[in-house]
Amino acid sequence: MHMNAAFDLRTKQQCPQAEMRYEPFHVVECYRCEVINRISVDQTNLQRDIREPLDSTDGLSRLPGQLFDVHGLDN
Repeated sequence: MHMNAAFDLRTKQQCPQAEMRYEPFHVVECYRCEVINRISVDQTNLQRDIREPLDSTDGLSRLPGQLFDVHGLDN
């Protein structure tokens, strides 16, 4: 049986005496979705939080009107 709330509810309505059993594939898939994805999201958030901000002197942080040599190498 699939691990789907709507499917479970409908089965219980139509067959109240039925014993619910789940296919091993769906048990593993549910585990993957809930646990492994949570670990992945947590690790991504951790990496984002520990990343250092860009140095304010790099070229990516300058606005178009602020194009000047920040290292004193004006030509």
